[in-house]
Amino acid sequence: VNPFIVKEYDLEQNKVRVQPEETPETDLDLNILGYLDPRITINIIKNGERIEKKHIELPNEVVNIIKCKNPRCITSIEQELKHIFILTDKEKETYRCKYCETSAPTN
Repeated sequence: VNPFIVKEYDLEQNKVRVQPEETPETDLDLNILGYLDPRITINIIKNGERIEKKHIELPNEVVNIIKCKNPRCITSIEQELKHIFILTDKEKETYRCKYCETSAPTN
């Protein structure tokens, strides 16, 4: 994982400006950010200049970000199984477990 330097954070506008510390190419999982707040904007910075602006949306699927709370779900028994949640209602921002269809807790 490459470390990032947070350049700006605007809570009212839900914007975070980050810059990789060593290399401009990183594996940043935008699904986590999209799940936490689908209205944020990410600015990609290279050599002190913004080269790209990304508007994050709700991901259709999140893996190992949310844990299923259903004690009868297969993920409770099979510990090595990934916790996969599918976006079932974009307007209400509702995710359901892929295996048992239990609703995920809301943000």
